Amino acid sequence: MINQDPRHSHIEIVDRADKGESEAFVNDKKIGMIHTQADPKAEFDLIIEDKLGCEQLRKKVYNPTGRWGERIDLELTDNQFKVKVENVKNAKVIDVFLE
Repeated sequence: MINQDPRHSHIEIVDRADKGESEAFVNDKKIGMIHTQADPKAEFDLIIEDKLGCEQLRKKVYNPTGRWGERIDLELTDNQFKVKVENVKNAKVIDVFLE
């Protein structure tokens, strides 16, 4: 599946891997809310990195119902960045939505 919106990151975890990444884009160098949708009981570290690879955000996410969201009000250095997931458990697909 291809990202349907530049603010949507669709990450598929391949067999025996515990991480993945995708590109994302926002218009105004700011993320107000972040939402994820994954398999129920998924656990992972959610990381936002700028184009130079500098970490802008790291959150430990636990999805007991498959959905998670939080207001973060994050100012970014650029409008294009990477969304990464690491230490993934109990998930094959993770969708991250940025507002």
